[in-house]
Amino acid sequence: MSPITFPGTVAALCTLFVSSVFVTRASASVAGDSSPSARITIDALADSGPVNTALFGHNIEAAAGAGIFSRTIMTALRTGGGYWNPATCAPNPAILDHLKTLRTGMLRYPGGCLVHNYDWRKAVGPLSERGDWQFGIDEFLTLCRSAGAEPIITISDYVLPAEEMPAHAAQLVEYLNAPATPAHPWAMRRAEWGHPEPWAVRYFELGNESAHGNHSLKPRSEFTPEQYSAYAVATAAAMRAVDPAIRIGINTPPGPGTDMDSSWNRGILRGAGRAADFLVVHLYAPKIRLPRSGPPPFTDDQRALAAMAVGDQVEDHFATLDRIVIEETGRHIPYALTEYNAVIDSQTPIRFSYAAALASADLVRFFHEPRSRVINAQYWNFLNGWFGMISAPHDGTATDSTIMERPAWPLYRLWGQHFGDRLLRTEVVSPTATFEGAGSVYPARGTQKVPAHTLGTQEVLPQIKLAAVQAAGHMARIISGSTLSVDLKAFTGDQYHVIATLPRSRWVTDAARPASVAAPSPDYRITFEARYTPAAASAAASAPHLGLGLNDMRGWNQTRSGIPVMGITGTGEWKTFAGKLEALPDCPGVDVLLRLLGGKTAHNGTLEIRNVRVTAITRPVYPEWKLVTASASRSADAHTLYLILFNKSDVAAVPVDIRIAGFTPGSARYWEVNAPELKATEGAHETVSGSLLPLPESSGQSITHMLPAHSMTAIEFIQKP
Repeated sequence: MSPITFPGTVAALCTLFVSSVFVTRASASVAGDSSPSARITIDALADSGPVNTALFGHNIEAAAGAGIFSRTIMTALRTGGGYWNPATCAPNPAILDHLKTLRTGMLRYPGGCLVHNYDWRKAVGPLSERGDWQFGIDEFLTLCRSAGAEPIITISDYVLPAEEMPAHAAQLVEYLNAPATPAHPWAMRRAEWGHPEPWAVRYFELGNESAHGNHSLKPRSEFTPEQYSAYAVATAAAMRAVDPAIRIGINTPPGPGTDMDSSWNRGILRGAGRAADFLVVHLYAPKIRLPRSGPPPFTDDQRALAAMAVGDQVEDHFATLDRIVIEETGRHIPYALTEYNAVIDSQTPIRFSYAAALASADLVRFFHEPRSRVINAQYWNFLNGWFGMISAPHDGTATDSTIMERPAWPLYRLWGQHFGDRLLRTEVVSPTATFEGAGSVYPARGTQKVPAHTLGTQEVLPQIKLAAVQAAGHMARIISGSTLSVDLKAFTGDQYHVIATLPRSRWVTDAARPASVAAPSPDYRITFEARYTPAAASAAASAPHLGLGLNDMRGWNQTRSGIPVMGITGTGEWKTFAGKLEALPDCPGVDVLLRLLGGKTAHNGTLEIRNVRVTAITRPVYPEWKLVTASASRSADAHTLYLILFNKSDVAAVPVDIRIAGFTPGSARYWEVNAPELKATEGAHETVSGSLLPLPESSGQSITHMLPAHSMTAIEFIQKP
């Protein structure tokens, strides 16, 4: 619960005590109204372009998971997880109806990390020759056409050696888009297998979250930014040689948006930005990681409120990404949000909470704004899986009675059923609220952003401890007082060694702090330079995966708070690395880890690391967050005006004054979705369905409506004859 501020002249100030937390609320006068309110101004003549239904997109997981996750879920191969009925060789009608209800404009295949080991050739051809791969590329594209959705296909990053990937990807484009002529043998096979005409797939992304490697697949592989860039440039060129009309995206690591300025992002933009038609972003905001043991640092209510506060900050994070793209490429590049959701806890049912759903639905509003530069977005994910907005039998036999609809469903249904064809310019003046911060959501107070500032930097090498590294059989030493050198001899397996412990007191001194003032809880940034030189005998073998890490000093098993900074390759060249740990609020300090991941291959060589520094950084403070957001559109014939509204307050209903220029409504109806509380995982439903909305007697007057706390509202205005 948080202090709420309303714009305008303050008339009264009261303090409410709710759920043992003080909530301060200021009443205000807005445009002559005696109650605190938001103001929505719509210019029906200011057309901002077509509504992009590719922003109403979803994900399908339909590939083998062994070696990536614990096992392969066979229904992913046979039915796409429930989309396809193999008995009828057609999309499941009930699932298809649900997709159409949401106005689904794009579907992504074959999923996220499953793509690391995805060989598309296993997913085409006669069903009798495919084994378990009964839901493959042609079935996916049939589903897309049945749903009226544009396909986007993810090209594998690690299924073959990097030098073989360009030809592999080009053959897929040939299969999908080339005419069935002798010059195109894969297209000839497509025709032979039942689809003579090209599928004309336009959108492809190169890999999925490639920065984190291919999980536990063998052989282990993990691109550096430079290696990924080389893969992307070569693969994009080969694909465009087959079909110059396709659009290709390069990928960034998943995150809550606070990490847009990363060495990976800058590296791939610098190395492959010229080959990219769009930049793939996976947004999971907010991200709040909970410890494995002990009391959680945030209550369910705080995490739910973080989901409401994060939207304004996400918009600022995208402005940061805009700046980085321009700095590295000299041009704007559109964004594809091929995965997004809120991760207020990925391990418990609260991941399905109404708060996570409402935050995600509000992101769709931001994606529609031209300034976002988002050209498509796919919610993670639609059917089943770890975050599915609906759950149904995996075998493709779902009926309406066997589909369970989670809180995201009714919210996205409002978008699908009550939004128009042309965007309209919409301005919002909203009440605001404070938030003290949680996880990746920074504090929100006042009216101006206060940037982060540096508390200080610790040099790590003078404090280094080598006993554990030496005990593991490695020759580890400090050379010339400035470089850590570790000789690896026939090294196999994975090792994690704490080489330095840096208590928070090194940066934050409590002695001069009044007892009533909380100590700042900084984040930590690590930077270093490193190189790995393989011994001559093993130079041709794959390099081990080497790097440093930064963990909460209480340990990963207890806190689940830490970051790896990997990518030291066997080129023998010095390279710079950096990473930031968003620390838990009670983090007492950090451990620096030496991460040596050798797998089963024996490695011989010398790892050198220098200029290791850890900097403590205060968190930025953002302005108070807006409670009310809105997006307006109209029908193609301009007869109907649509307005989507969100009230993200956890406790307060907010009245809105709606002013429309260039359109005189003769009647209006509204729909509302709500749930018992933000943290609820059940009970979200349409609380109002098409009720009449009273209109003022005189044209030109503002239209008033009350938005209940934590609600989404859709209003349809019909033009007066």
